[in-house]
Amino acid sequence: MPTVSDNGAFVSFTAEEAEAFKAAGPQEGAPLSRLIAEYARRQGGEVLAVMECFEGPRMAGNIKWSPNRIAHHLGLPQSRIDQIYDETMAAVWPIFEASPDYPAFEAWAERNCDRRDRGTETR
Repeated sequence: MPTVSDNGAFVSFTAEEAEAFKAAGPQEGAPLSRLIAEYARRQGGEVLAVMECFEGPRMAGNIKWSPNRIAHHLGLPQSRIDQIYDETMAAVWPIFEASPDYPAFEAWAERNCDRRDRGTETR
C-alpha cells in the first residue's frame, strides 16, 4: 500500500506499487501521460520538475505530490506551477486530440467524467 506523508503532501510508492499505480489508471489516458512526459523531458528544468511531481509514477518517479503542495516543495510560486501546467497541457493536448488514441479517451471520458472535468484536467 503506498505511503501518504504525515501532512498529506505526497504519496510514496515502492517500485511494485508504482507499477500497480500506472496499471490501475485508465489505459485510454496512457498516451496523454506519455506525451506529457516527453514534453516535460524535452523542456527540462522547472517544467520537468513540476510535471514529475504531478505525474509521479507515470514519469518513473516513486513520489506523487498533491497539486497544492508542489509549489512549496519546489520553492516556486503557485502562479508559476499553474503556468507550467497550463502551458504543458496547451502544448500536448492538440497533439493528443489529433492522435488515433484520442477517440478511445473521449469515449472513456464520456462514460466516466463529469462534462466540466473533461479536457485538460489530469491533476
